[in-house]
Amino acid sequence: MLLHPLRGVLRSQDLRSHLFLQPSTRPAALADVLRVHEWSYVRRVQARCEQLQGSSLALLDGDTAVCGLSFQAALHAAGDLTFRPT
Repeated sequence: MLLHPLRGVLRSQDLRSHLFLQPSTRPAALADVLRVHEWSYVRRVQARCEQLQGSSLALLDGDTAVCGLSFQAALHAAGDLTFRPT
């Protein structure tokens, strides 16, 4: 909902001039993610997200909420750090 055309806060006039919205990114490879995170942690996050359907939310730990798309979103966020289209 952050990017909702009418109500999305990231599309507001106040923020528009301060943000660059990249329409698509390449997800990070798991090999790259595993350079900074333990396999057990990555698998726990992935499994928890796969259990969720629709807009369901769950706590991964005491202060981290995830939904079914959180794992893919994290891969895309990490992948964006290394991918720059030419």
